[in-house]
Amino acid sequence: MAVLWQQHLNRTHYKVTQAGNSLRLYRDGIFHSQFNEQTLVSGAVWDLLLLPAFFLPSQQVRRVLVLGVGGGAVMRMLMHCFPEAEIHGVEKDPVHLDVAQNWFGVQGEKITLHEHCAKQWVEQFSGEPFDVIIDDVFGGLKSDPERAIMVDEDWVALLNNMKRKNGVLAFNFDTTQKAHGSVLSNKSACKRLGLINKKSLTTEGFLNQIVVASEASLNENDFASRLKKIKALNADYRGCRLRHSVWSF
Repeated sequence: MAVLWQQHLNRTHYKVTQAGNSLRLYRDGIFHSQFNEQTLVSGAVWDLLLLPAFFLPSQQVRRVLVLGVGGGAVMRMLMHCFPEAEIHGVEKDPVHLDVAQNWFGVQGEKITLHEHCAKQWVEQFSGEPFDVIIDDVFGGLKSDPERAIMVDEDWVALLNNMKRKNGVLAFNFDTTQKAHGSVLSNKSACKRLGLINKKSLTTEGFLNQIVVASEASLNENDFASRLKKIKALNADYRGCRLRHSVWSF
Protein backbone atom coordinates (compact mmCIF):
# COMPACT_ATOMS: atom_id res chain seq x y z
CA MET A 1 0.00 0.00 0.00
CA ALA A 2 1.51 3.32 -1.10
CA VAL A 3 1.04 6.51 0.90
CA LEU A 4 0.18 9.26 -1.61
CA TRP A 5 -0.32 12.10 0.85
CA GLN A 6 -0.46 12.69 4.58
CA GLN A 7 -0.78 15.62 6.95
CA HIS A 8 -0.82 16.32 10.68
CA LEU A 9 -3.19 19.14 11.59
CA ASN A 10 -4.54 20.06 15.03
CA ARG A 11 -3.38 16.72 16.48
CA THR A 12 -5.17 14.84 13.70
CA HIS A 13 -3.39 12.62 11.20
CA TYR A 14 -4.85 12.41 7.69
CA LYS A 15 -3.57 9.97 5.09
CA VAL A 16 -4.49 9.07 1.49
CA THR A 17 -3.20 5.70 0.32
CA GLN A 18 -3.39 3.66 -2.86
CA ALA A 19 -3.90 -0.10 -2.89
CA GLY A 20 -3.98 -1.30 -6.49
CA ASN A 21 -6.35 1.12 -8.19
CA SER A 22 -8.21 1.97 -4.98
CA LEU A 23 -7.80 5.27 -3.16
CA ARG A 24 -8.38 5.24 0.58
CA LEU A 25 -8.74 8.00 3.17
CA TYR A 26 -7.72 7.44 6.78
CA ARG A 27 -8.18 9.88 9.64
CA ASP A 28 -6.31 8.96 12.84
CA GLY A 29 -6.16 5.41 11.55
CA ILE A 30 -9.93 5.19 10.94
CA PHE A 31 -10.81 3.98 7.43
CA HIS A 32 -13.21 6.64 6.10
CA SER A 33 -13.51 6.22 2.33
CA GLN A 34 -12.48 4.03 -0.59
CA PHE A 35 -13.00 4.54 -4.31
CA ASN A 36 -11.82 2.70 -7.40
CA GLU A 37 -12.74 4.46 -10.64
CA GLN A 38 -12.16 1.32 -12.70
CA THR A 39 -14.59 -0.91 -10.79
CA LEU A 40 -16.94 1.73 -9.29
CA VAL A 41 -18.02 -0.53 -6.39
CA SER A 42 -15.82 -2.55 -4.05
CA GLY A 43 -18.16 -4.84 -2.12
CA ALA A 44 -17.88 -2.55 0.90
CA VAL A 45 -20.33 -0.49 2.93
CA TRP A 46 -19.93 2.60 0.71
CA ASP A 47 -21.66 0.74 -2.09
CA LEU A 48 -24.80 0.53 0.04
CA LEU A 49 -25.00 4.32 0.29
CA LEU A 50 -25.19 4.57 -3.50
CA LEU A 51 -28.07 2.10 -3.80
CA PRO A 52 -31.03 4.01 -2.24
CA ALA A 53 -31.17 6.31 -5.29
CA PHE A 54 -32.07 3.26 -7.41
CA PHE A 55 -35.44 2.97 -5.69
CA LEU A 56 -36.34 5.94 -7.92
CA PRO A 57 -36.46 6.08 -11.74
CA SER A 58 -33.22 7.72 -12.93
CA GLN A 59 -35.07 10.72 -14.38
CA GLN A 60 -36.40 11.51 -10.90
CA VAL A 61 -32.92 11.69 -9.38
CA ARG A 62 -32.32 15.38 -10.04
CA ARG A 63 -31.01 16.65 -6.69
CA VAL A 64 -29.06 14.57 -4.17
CA LEU A 65 -27.78 15.57 -0.72
CA VAL A 66 -24.97 13.72 1.04
CA LEU A 67 -24.48 14.57 4.71
CA GLY A 68 -20.97 13.50 5.67
CA VAL A 69 -18.70 13.61 2.62
CA GLY A 70 -15.61 11.89 4.03
CA GLY A 71 -13.30 11.35 1.08
CA GLY A 72 -16.18 11.61 -1.37
CA ALA A 73 -16.50 7.97 -2.49
CA VAL A 74 -20.31 8.02 -2.43
CA MET A 75 -20.41 11.28 -4.33
CA ARG A 76 -18.09 9.89 -7.01
CA MET A 77 -20.33 6.84 -7.44
CA LEU A 78 -23.40 9.07 -7.67
CA MET A 79 -21.65 11.26 -10.25
CA HIS A 80 -21.02 8.19 -12.39
CA CYS A 81 -24.52 6.71 -12.12
CA PHE A 82 -26.51 9.96 -12.25
CA PRO A 83 -24.43 12.39 -14.35
CA GLU A 84 -27.31 14.85 -14.80
CA ALA A 85 -28.06 15.17 -11.09
CA GLU A 86 -27.03 18.11 -8.91
CA ILE A 87 -25.15 16.65 -5.96
CA HIS A 88 -24.57 18.57 -2.73
CA GLY A 89 -22.22 17.39 0.01
CA VAL A 90 -22.02 18.75 3.57
CA GLU A 91 -18.88 18.13 5.61
CA LYS A 92 -17.48 20.02 8.60
CA ASP A 93 -13.88 18.86 8.17
CA PRO A 94 -12.17 21.10 5.59
CA VAL A 95 -9.38 18.57 5.08
CA HIS A 96 -11.92 15.93 4.06
CA LEU A 97 -13.35 18.36 1.52
CA ASP A 98 -9.88 19.09 0.16
CA VAL A 99 -9.19 15.36 -0.16
CA ALA A 100 -12.57 14.78 -1.83
CA GLN A 101 -11.84 17.44 -4.45
CA ASN A 102 -8.14 16.94 -5.09
CA TRP A 103 -7.66 13.21 -4.57
CA PHE A 104 -11.08 11.60 -5.11
CA GLY A 105 -12.12 13.90 -7.97
CA VAL A 106 -15.33 15.29 -6.44
CA GLN A 107 -15.65 18.36 -8.62
CA GLY A 108 -17.67 19.65 -11.56
CA GLU A 109 -20.38 22.12 -12.43
CA LYS A 110 -23.10 19.97 -10.86
CA ILE A 111 -21.18 19.43 -7.61
CA THR A 112 -21.52 21.74 -4.58
CA LEU A 113 -19.57 21.16 -1.38
CA HIS A 114 -20.53 22.92 1.85
CA GLU A 115 -18.09 23.23 4.74
CA HIS A 116 -20.51 23.15 7.66
CA CYS A 117 -21.82 21.11 10.57
CA ALA A 118 -24.49 18.88 9.01
CA LYS A 119 -27.07 19.44 11.76
CA GLN A 120 -26.74 23.22 11.67
CA TRP A 121 -26.79 23.26 7.86
CA VAL A 122 -30.00 21.21 7.79
CA GLU A 123 -31.64 23.41 10.44
CA GLN A 124 -30.86 26.53 8.39
CA PHE A 125 -31.73 25.09 4.96
CA SER A 126 -34.37 26.93 2.92
CA GLY A 127 -33.69 25.94 -0.69
CA GLU A 128 -35.11 23.58 -3.30
CA PRO A 129 -35.95 20.11 -1.97
CA PHE A 130 -33.91 17.00 -2.73
CA ASP A 131 -34.96 13.72 -4.34
CA VAL A 132 -32.43 11.66 -2.38
CA ILE A 133 -30.95 12.50 1.03
CA ILE A 134 -28.16 10.31 2.42
CA ASP A 135 -27.32 10.69 6.11
CA ASP A 136 -23.79 9.38 6.63
CA VAL A 137 -22.74 11.68 9.48
CA PHE A 138 -20.14 9.86 11.55
CA GLY A 139 -17.44 10.89 13.98
CA GLY A 140 -14.42 8.99 15.27
CA LEU A 141 -14.57 7.24 18.62
CA LYS A 142 -11.40 5.40 19.61
CA SER A 143 -10.69 3.21 16.56
CA ASP A 144 -14.18 3.00 15.07
CA PRO A 145 -16.49 5.57 13.51
CA GLU A 146 -19.83 6.14 15.24
CA ARG A 147 -22.98 8.06 14.29
CA ALA A 148 -22.73 11.74 15.20
CA ILE A 149 -26.47 12.57 15.11
CA MET A 150 -29.21 10.58 16.81
CA VAL A 151 -31.88 9.38 14.38
CA ASP A 152 -34.88 10.53 16.40
CA GLU A 153 -38.21 11.91 15.21
CA ASP A 154 -37.03 15.52 15.21
CA TRP A 155 -34.01 14.76 13.01
CA VAL A 156 -35.97 12.62 10.55
CA ALA A 157 -38.68 15.29 10.36
CA LEU A 158 -36.07 17.93 9.48
CA LEU A 159 -34.71 15.80 6.65
CA ASN A 160 -38.19 14.81 5.49
CA ASN A 161 -39.11 18.48 5.12
CA MET A 162 -36.11 18.91 2.80
CA LYS A 163 -37.13 15.94 0.66
CA ARG A 164 -39.28 16.14 -2.42
CA LYS A 165 -42.53 14.20 -2.22
CA ASN A 166 -41.96 10.52 -3.03
CA GLY A 167 -38.19 10.94 -2.73
CA VAL A 168 -36.08 8.77 -0.43
CA LEU A 169 -34.19 9.22 2.83
CA ALA A 170 -31.26 6.91 3.62
CA PHE A 171 -29.56 6.50 7.01
CA ASN A 172 -26.30 4.69 7.71
CA PHE A 173 -26.23 2.81 11.03
CA ASP A 174 -23.03 1.15 12.20
CA THR A 175 -24.95 -1.79 13.68
CA THR A 176 -28.30 -3.50 13.17
CA GLN A 177 -29.09 -2.92 16.85
CA LYS A 178 -28.75 0.84 16.44
CA ALA A 179 -30.94 0.80 13.35
CA HIS A 180 -33.68 -0.99 15.28
CA GLY A 181 -33.17 1.36 18.21
CA SER A 182 -33.89 4.41 16.05
CA VAL A 183 -37.22 6.12 15.40
CA LEU A 184 -37.37 4.35 12.03
CA SER A 185 -38.43 1.15 13.80
CA ASN A 186 -41.34 2.98 15.48
CA LYS A 187 -44.42 2.41 13.30
CA SER A 188 -46.53 5.15 14.84
CA ALA A 189 -43.74 7.74 14.49
CA CYS A 190 -43.10 6.76 10.87
CA LYS A 191 -46.82 7.02 10.17
CA ARG A 192 -46.83 10.56 11.60
CA LEU A 193 -43.87 11.39 9.37
CA GLY A 194 -45.52 9.79 6.35
CA LEU A 195 -42.60 7.40 5.90
CA ILE A 196 -44.61 4.21 5.78
CA ASN A 197 -42.38 2.31 3.34
CA LYS A 198 -38.95 1.18 4.54
CA LYS A 199 -36.21 -1.15 3.36
CA SER A 200 -32.78 -1.98 4.72
CA LEU A 201 -29.57 -2.78 2.85
CA THR A 202 -26.68 -4.88 4.16
CA THR A 203 -23.50 -6.44 2.80
CA GLU A 204 -21.40 -9.35 4.01
CA GLY A 205 -18.41 -8.52 6.16
CA PHE A 206 -19.84 -5.25 7.54
CA LEU A 207 -22.16 -4.64 10.48
CA ASN A 208 -23.66 -1.52 8.90
CA GLN A 209 -27.31 -1.35 7.98
CA ILE A 210 -28.64 1.30 5.61
CA VAL A 211 -32.32 2.10 6.22
CA VAL A 212 -34.24 3.64 3.32
CA ALA A 213 -37.58 5.37 3.97
CA SER A 214 -40.21 7.03 1.79
CA GLU A 215 -43.91 7.70 1.51
CA ALA A 216 -43.73 6.07 -1.94
CA SER A 217 -43.51 2.34 -2.62
CA LEU A 218 -39.97 0.93 -2.58
CA ASN A 219 -40.36 -1.77 -5.20
CA GLU A 220 -37.57 -4.36 -5.08
CA ASN A 221 -38.16 -5.61 -8.63
CA ASP A 222 -37.86 -2.10 -10.08
CA PHE A 223 -34.81 -1.52 -7.90
CA ALA A 224 -33.11 -4.66 -9.22
CA SER A 225 -33.97 -3.80 -12.84
CA ARG A 226 -32.38 -0.35 -12.52
CA LEU A 227 -29.18 -1.79 -11.09
CA LYS A 228 -28.86 -4.13 -14.07
CA LYS A 229 -28.73 -1.17 -16.46
CA ILE A 230 -25.29 -0.24 -15.09
CA LYS A 231 -22.65 -2.83 -15.86
CA ALA A 232 -20.67 -2.34 -12.64
CA LEU A 233 -23.85 -2.95 -10.62
CA ASN A 234 -25.18 -5.87 -12.68
CA ALA A 235 -24.54 -9.14 -10.86
CA ASP A 236 -24.99 -11.02 -14.15
CA TYR A 237 -21.68 -9.62 -15.37
CA ARG A 238 -18.57 -11.51 -14.39
CA GLY A 239 -16.43 -9.47 -12.05
CA CYS A 240 -19.28 -7.41 -10.56
CA ARG A 241 -18.20 -6.58 -7.00
CA LEU A 242 -21.56 -5.41 -5.71
CA ARG A 243 -22.68 -7.58 -2.79
CA HIS A 244 -25.90 -6.53 -1.12
CA SER A 245 -29.09 -7.84 0.40
CA VAL A 246 -32.43 -6.03 0.61
CA TRP A 247 -34.71 -6.56 3.59
CA SER A 248 -38.03 -5.21 4.80
CA PHE A 249 -37.57 -2.99 7.81
